[in-house]
Amino acid sequence: MFALESTRERVRYNSDGFGPGEFQWRFPQPGTYEVITTNNLGKRKRIAMRTDENGLLSMRIDQDIVQPFTIELKFHHSE
Repeated sequence: MFALESTRERVRYNSDGFGPGEFQWRFPQPGTYEVITTNNLGKRKRIAMRTDENGLLSMRIDQDIVQPFTIELKFHHSE
């Protein structure tokens, strides 16, 4: 089951599979996004990632995602 919630500044979805996951998202606004991963045991990991100039964010989750995983991407406004 694939659940997706999205706004202009945030995407949250559930994923599972076998082995490390590779994902690509294109956002309407290039910039830095906080990537938050949460496994089925509630362990959370955060990392900041930057899109390319076209808003493409490519990421690899090196953890084995056999169990359900939640991934959230939040846009960081520059101040």
